[in-house]
Amino acid sequence: MWGAEGDSRGTRICYTARMNARRFACLAVLVALSGACRYPPPDDAKASGGHGNDHGKDNKKHAKKVKRKKSEAAVDRRSTAEELHGDPLAGIDFPPPFDRPALHVDKRKSGLVVEDFAVGEGPSAKAGDEIAVHYTGYLLSGDTFDSSLSRGRPFTLKLGKGRVIKGWEQGLVGMKAGGRRRLTIPAKLGYGSRAAGKIPPNSTLAFTVELVRIEPPPPPPKGDEAYQGDPLRKEERDGGLIVEIYAEGSGDSAKSGDEVIVHYTGTLDDGTVFDRSIDRDPIRIPLGRGRVIKGWDMGLDGMKVGELRRLIIPAALGYGERARGKIPANARLTFTVELMGLRSQ
Repeated sequence: MWGAEGDSRGTRICYTARMNARRFACLAVLVALSGACRYPPPDDAKASGGHGNDHGKDNKKHAKKVKRKKSEAAVDRRSTAEELHGDPLAGIDFPPPFDRPALHVDKRKSGLVVEDFAVGEGPSAKAGDEIAVHYTGYLLSGDTFDSSLSRGRPFTLKLGKGRVIKGWEQGLVGMKAGGRRRLTIPAKLGYGSRAAGKIPPNSTLAFTVELVRIEPPPPPPKGDEAYQGDPLRKEERDGGLIVEIYAEGSGDSAKSGDEVIVHYTGTLDDGTVFDRSIDRDPIRIPLGRGRVIKGWDMGLDGMKVGELRRLIIPAALGYGERARGKIPANARLTFTVELMGLRSQ
């Protein structure tokens, strides 16, 4: 038995022990909370885990999770817009006139949706026509991925050649100059499962399109026989360039800054043909901008539509000391050229 004094001492010992136990318990809780705040475990961490050398893996998992959540958020915003408005394009802020109801809507079995906001006038675009369009492309999230407006010049294409996505080939047919149209293109008529620049795989795309002009197919080019015999006249220009004219053209004369459309055949002095456009479409070049050899910029100047010229270009105005494909270094070049079209700037 402790007795009175023993009871008092025993009571003090028990009290002190309880207080120390409480202090250690609080300290343990604070340490645990501090660790938890500094190192939040991933949601899928194992109960018996611990961090150790897995920090890098956990950080990568966390980054992937954040990226996935952002993507899901974009989809959620689009889904919410569709639920509220019943329109997959509801999340896109279109400029006028595409921000109001369309004059005509054509929903096709392929999933392509064609909406006309302005009809335009003149003939309708068809396969084989060369057309110039201004356009802006949107993802359903509302993001813009491409626009000709930011470049300040329309995009030119030939319908029916398969050089653009199927949704464009199908959706632009029937437009008239001045017409404005919106195309909603399913992935299978766009880029499919491929990513393309800012466009993710399997994306539905929306395009606003204005048809600037339609150019009917040019007439067939003249053959080599058109350059037989003596030329109508012959000119020698700076640098030793020789220009021979075999047929006169009509209309405006091509000048620096104009876009010229030409068919051509290029040969070496031994008669080797190194390039020709006759078997494909004519080429378009901005004259005087240094996009072609100097002999072309100088030799095409002053041509009129329908005119036939032969250019004899010294190496210094051609490719100089560089060899290029079938063209050896320091080669003189001869081109027969027909001006098929001219777009004055």
